[in-house]
Amino acid sequence: MKNCRDVTKCNNVQRHIQVQGVQIGDPVTLYCVFSNQVYNEGNMFWFKQITGEIPQVNVCNASLFSWHKNFNHSRFNVEKADADGMYRLAITNTDPTDEAVYYCAVRTAYEVNFINGTLLLLKGNHSA
Repeated sequence: MKNCRDVTKCNNVQRHIQVQGVQIGDPVTLYCVFSNQVYNEGNMFWFKQITGEIPQVNVCNASLFSWHKNFNHSRFNVEKADADGMYRLAITNTDPTDEAVYYCAVRTAYEVNFINGTLLLLKGNHSA
């Protein structure tokens, strides 16, 4: 998504999606790292995209960690790891509904920058 046809300009920072596998029931942590000097005025978002669906916002404004009203976050935790713009999305007791691509993004005035994406695959969730 190099350019959007909306008033929002979208930029990709990373072009490849990482793949991370975990056994159902195990915890997993996803990471997002960006420069606070570049995005110091922005809001950080985590999106979840299930195959065949549009991305949904999970959490926004990482400094306040505001969970989206339709997102069940009881097994999810977001925290800022350090002052250099590292954020973690931790999922405890993973279940099949967690399998998706997770994107972290930063929004500034009229621009959304997707920092990275991780495809979370749950082992034991696929028939052979």
